[in-house]
Amino acid sequence: MTGKPIVIFPYSRFGAFPAAERDWLAKLGKQRQIYMVAEDALPDWAITSAIAPLSLARLPELDWDSTCALVLHPCWTHIAAPLATRCLIAYFPDSEPQEEERWRSYRSWLCARATLVIAYTEAYYLEQAFCRDDVFLLDGTDETSDLLARQAIEWHLDGYASKTLIRLQQRYRAIWHEEQADKTRAAGPSAAGKERLADQLFSHALYRYLIGESLRAQSELLAAFEQAVLDGREQALQHIYRFRSAMQLELGLTDDAVRTYLYTALTEEEQRQGERLLRWLDGGKRLLAKALLYRLNDDYRSAIALLEPQQAEPEARRLLAELYLQSGRLECAYLLLAKEPLGSIAEREQFQLMTSTVLLLQGKRHEAIHSCLIAAETNNKALSSIIELAKLDSIVMEQAHHHGREVQP
Repeated sequence: MTGKPIVIFPYSRFGAFPAAERDWLAKLGKQRQIYMVAEDALPDWAITSAIAPLSLARLPELDWDSTCALVLHPCWTHIAAPLATRCLIAYFPDSEPQEEERWRSYRSWLCARATLVIAYTEAYYLEQAFCRDDVFLLDGTDETSDLLARQAIEWHLDGYASKTLIRLQQRYRAIWHEEQADKTRAAGPSAAGKERLADQLFSHALYRYLIGESLRAQSELLAAFEQAVLDGREQALQHIYRFRSAMQLELGLTDDAVRTYLYTALTEEEQRQGERLLRWLDGGKRLLAKALLYRLNDDYRSAIALLEPQQAEPEARRLLAELYLQSGRLECAYLLLAKEPLGSIAEREQFQLMTSTVLLLQGKRHEAIHSCLIAAETNNKALSSIIELAKLDSIVMEQAHHHGREVQP
């Protein structure tokens, strides 16, 4: 075996790996040693694929500088994140609906630490693609798209950059959504078809935006908005048309972009943000206005790219810290906020709890608990973070026990 070893941090509901990917994993196992974290017997399919069990106690024995981690559930975040692995691949199979909210923060923190993110749904793919590079979709809906994602993983494991494959998959997804929209139009005017058409056109627009074709993306978005209005969608203005402002930013039309956002600002909070945009424009702070407008369109990646060179400016630094927090980059936010004065008791408590989480992600468990206890001196609710850690340990042990969990997705 010539390839670097892989350690799988499993998701027991899927027998540790989606059935559709097991043959591919077995193929990888012919080129490199694959371990799976386990405290009991592995599922039959893993044994057949020559995957070896690895107990939690043995994790420190591995040479992580030359080992890759494949993490399938966010409960492993506080264990996998501190390992300083050669590469860290976050690949989360679709979770139970009732689990989604519970794991949102952990999922975000791990993806921010990951060197490659594999999304199992297109919605999560797009969320992550607007936060960082090195994100791929592997959802089983299209063989070519899935092939590109698997190839990216193999390249990543071998130490090769996957940027070319990122753009290739995004371009392919744009074409795929365009073809789906054409098929829907050709099928005739059914109610279900019309509803799909607006979504297909909007998805096509988003992918065109991601590959830098904002002029064409704008045309597709306007078609999606028109169809959504015809369908009677009440949120079409905010959920579809507003994104035109991000496309206008990409085209260098900052003033038009702000006007577009203001036209879609209906709630009090949205209008407050609009006033903030206007103040910054009037004050000559166009870069800050652009960054905020990207943020209001959930394009964290573009907003952060604008602000990172401007950290010496206080307003830019505060907005950047906010963006880091919202996109899961907790440690980056911590480093910025550590330089800021903390006025109120509530601010100090929140910073202490953030410190605790950062320490946990660095593998400093005892220091993290101590930080929680300091926060609890003024707010007993901070003790819930310690209770949450105990629950997390319990769930980790549950995921590491595979016996009787050979469940098909």
